[in-house]
Amino acid sequence: MTGQLVPVVMVPRYTTYVGADTYTTAPLNVEPYHKVALTFWTGPLVGQVAPVATFSAYFEESHDAINWVQCTVDGISQPYDDPGAVALMKITFKLRWFRIRVVLTADDADVAAITVWAAGSFEERTSE
Repeated sequence: MTGQLVPVVMVPRYTTYVGADTYTTAPLNVEPYHKVALTFWTGPLVGQVAPVATFSAYFEESHDAINWVQCTVDGISQPYDDPGAVALMKITFKLRWFRIRVVLTADDADVAAITVWAAGSFEERTSE
């Protein structure tokens, strides 16, 4: 039996990260949910002076919201590093907390920026 779907916005439309850094969403308690289907959209990566800037997104879960491990994303290997694309992320939760972490590195001109959003639906756990 499929559980009720609950909408979620992990990264609001359109969030832009600027500068070489690590950007992390707030941890969400996903204990009531079995899985999530997220549309993960990225705009073009800014920072094209050789060597070019890089972008990586990690989908992570944790039992304590302190120590994080990568989730298993159906059909996608991590880190996800395809700027300018849209992907459907299907994740079955094994631990209590969930977050998305984006890592940007700058080019030789110290430039790095990308716009992203992530929204979808959690599926509630069922007793059957």
